[in-house]
Amino acid sequence: YLGWHPNGEQAEALLAHLAAQAGVHSLASVPDGLIASRRGSYLILLNFTEEPLVATDHEQTIEVGSRDVKVVKVSGS
Repeated sequence: YLGWHPNGEQAEALLAHLAAQAGVHSLASVPDGLIASRRGSYLILLNFTEEPLVATDHEQTIEVGSRDVKVVKVSGS
């Protein structure tokens, strides 16, 4: 229950805090239009935009072309 209506920045900060408390870690930092998913030791990135987009994993920067998919093996898995 929240006692106020958070703005976007507040909501993101609150969700990041709660996720960390629950042991949930982000897969990658992705901009709008790019979706990240993890299957085993692979990070799957799907770009739904007309422009190339860049995701940042914990160790690397990954560019995904327009309307493209990139599958990357993540280290430590």
